[in-house]
Amino acid sequence: MTADRSISDRSRPSKLMAITPIEKEFALSRSDVRRSSVDVPLIIGRQPFGPFHVRVTLLCAAALFIDGFDVQAIGYAAPRLSEDWHLAPGALGGVFGAGVLGLMIGALIFSPLADRRGRRPILILCVLLSAVGTLMTTAATSMTGLAAVRFVTGLGLGGAMPISIALISEYSPDNLRARMIVVGFCGYPLGSACAGLVAATFVHSFGWQSLFYFGGALSLLVAPLLVIALPESLRILTLKGGKSRQIRRILHQLDPAHRFDETAEFITHEEKSPGFSVLYLFRGGRLPATLLLWIVFLASLLDLFLINNWLPTMIRSAGLPLQTAAIATAFFQIGGIVGALTFGWLIDRFGVYRVMSMGNVLAAIFISSIGLVSGVVWALIPFVFCAGFCVVGGQISLNALASRFYPTHMRSTGVGWALGMGRIGSFAGPVIGGYLLSRQWGTAAILFSAAIPALAGAAAVVCLSLFHHLTSQETDPTSRPDDFKRAKPLKIGGSA
Repeated sequence: MTADRSISDRSRPSKLMAITPIEKEFALSRSDVRRSSVDVPLIIGRQPFGPFHVRVTLLCAAALFIDGFDVQAIGYAAPRLSEDWHLAPGALGGVFGAGVLGLMIGALIFSPLADRRGRRPILILCVLLSAVGTLMTTAATSMTGLAAVRFVTGLGLGGAMPISIALISEYSPDNLRARMIVVGFCGYPLGSACAGLVAATFVHSFGWQSLFYFGGALSLLVAPLLVIALPESLRILTLKGGKSRQIRRILHQLDPAHRFDETAEFITHEEKSPGFSVLYLFRGGRLPATLLLWIVFLASLLDLFLINNWLPTMIRSAGLPLQTAAIATAFFQIGGIVGALTFGWLIDRFGVYRVMSMGNVLAAIFISSIGLVSGVVWALIPFVFCAGFCVVGGQISLNALASRFYPTHMRSTGVGWALGMGRIGSFAGPVIGGYLLSRQWGTAAILFSAAIPALAGAAAVVCLSLFHHLTSQETDPTSRPDDFKRAKPLKIGGSA
């Protein structure tokens, strides 16, 4: 007897209730006709976009908003903090580096933990940890103490980012996955831009600590929302097994028309890793692509954090007021939001590798151009906007690509370790910027140097494209190297 006949025949007893056309496709009857097997990833992938997707995306975007706000806040606080503490130019480089080191370690530790223990509890833990570190920043009275609390804050924020990206990816319909990740990740540059507006409004009157009071309050506001409204990943629950009641409840939220009784068996065809998920990043033909992806992340985040942390100081040193420096740097993040949305459309139309390689080349051009006009407001802001368009927009799109490389049991780990390895660039960027400033390098020279990683990232994307093409040709001679949707021959995406 076929699945459709067993579902549609109302004269026979069935444990599957409130049958919908979607359930006819996904519920497969067993030989006893009393127990059905439901392919959970298939249901998620073919669901139309709805209120449930909006809720998950907004909640994860809120966690990323906190990340963007806090990471950028220390950059906006740096000029006023340096004046209050009578610090030499570049003296805060170690503090910036401590925060980024925390981001790196947090990504490496918490992302595998989320693959093993679940996305939701670890994300909530990360947000609470960042709240504690952000509020403790206001009480710092020495460079050592400030570096310590920035490290603690970074631990929480570093874990929150890959988990949020993985969770959005795992609830996205197949035809909207990249765009949903891009939209959700826009929370990060929005948070960074908000930090600039808060800095321009409050730092002059209330001191640099006002930024971190604001950021800590945001974290404490978001954490209860995550506890109340954020669901666990259905894919993780299905892989774990024994979570049928929770799966049924979340499926009902995803689509109220789905009604499965207690005997329904929820399945997934994705593999489950029995051991340490990090090791699987290098197996099944993933090693070259994983390493190339890390290089792209490293180059991208080096530029992103160098500019985030030091651009306000460099603009201030060019003779412009602090408020102008904060507003100009906010346009870097605004450009990133516009860039991310544009990149998502361009990737769907022209392919991820063409768009990402060209984006990195343009980023190098616009970063260099900022150094030539740093003292001219009317020219500075457009070039900062365009640099943000390419650097931040490209980084967000890179997260969308990384999330598709890995199956569920290692997705958070894969994204987290790519971000974690990229955080080496995040750590190096602020330190290099501080060192160059301490050596009396000018703004133009520093930003010309910052163009080099962008060009290196473009080269790595080209190599990734060539590897993808060669690997795809082995299994599918008709595959195209720039077709984002044909990543399966790499054996990197599994059934995701």
